[in-house]
Amino acid sequence: MSLAIRYAVAVTRDQTGTGVLAQATADTTAEGHQETLSVDLDLHRATAGAYFLATTHEQDQAAYYYALQIK
Repeated sequence: MSLAIRYAVAVTRDQTGTGVLAQATADTTAEGHQETLSVDLDLHRATAGAYFLATTHEQDQAAYYYALQIK
């Protein structure tokens, strides 16, 4: 049985973490060997364009950024 890991997830304008549009925290859930993370992000203020999805988890404080396109 794996333990839940808490993640912080944010949508940002750049890879420095500035210009946060939305953010939330949640714990992973495990089913077999697969872990899932589900968060609700309020993006009603977002306009179409390029953003980043940032993830950070409690065991590794480094932020990881993934390209995100909002249409």
